[in-house]
Amino acid sequence: MSVYKIYKLVHPVTCETFYIGRTEDDLNLRLKRHLWSCKMKRTEIERYIFSLLENDIRPKIELIEITRNKKREAKIINQYLPTGLLKNTWHSNWEFKGRKAA
Repeated sequence: MSVYKIYKLVHPVTCETFYIGRTEDDLNLRLKRHLWSCKMKRTEIERYIFSLLENDIRPKIELIEITRNKKREAKIINQYLPTGLLKNTWHSNWEFKGRKAA
């Protein structure tokens, strides 16, 4: 059974959480992948990270928890949704606030 790290990406100046993710990898490696993929600017999170880097701001990655429950990520995203700051892209297998993602 896999072990997942649920993490958040944080703006280092405002300390606001703007992304919740799940990985089996080392957190520093996962952050490097976010920084590399942001150059493509395909998703809202990629565009946001790219804009931070353009302003010489590097996001921080912080561990929220370690779990074997793959669905835990969605529950944590639900906890952060009221902030209005998340840039997460919805996946069809996630459920937020009792409704299926579009």
